[in-house]
Amino acid sequence: MKQEEEEIELMKWEKDIECEGGVLTLWPACVVENGQAEKVHEMFKIDFGIEPVIVGCVITLPDPEHRDMEEPPTGGRCDFFFWVKPEHIGKFAIKRLMTGMKWWEDVYGNGQEDIYPQEFLDAYPPQW
Repeated sequence: MKQEEEEIELMKWEKDIECEGGVLTLWPACVVENGQAEKVHEMFKIDFGIEPVIVGCVITLPDPEHRDMEEPPTGGRCDFFFWVKPEHIGKFAIKRLMTGMKWWEDVYGNGQEDIYPQEFLDAYPPQW
């Protein structure tokens, strides 16, 4: 008998989450389930010494060249977004690199934003 996979409920991203002077950051391929905010805060405190301002998870779109395909080979990745408070940027900037976390402005500024839904792009444009 084939065991059914348990479906998880992702922590959905929210609009209008602000952090004045902070840096919006994404952790590619990081799945955070609904109800795990406390665990996320604890992990960031222990591992990075910061308190993130959580935006939530965004599911990526297929690459533009794959969008007309019935079963595109890209897209569907869960990226976790959060703000780094201004007072934590300095101590977090280098540590984040070991995990693959990226500043949103670096992604947006390098033309890689096209894999995110337009609604998210409208809600979180670059701050420069």
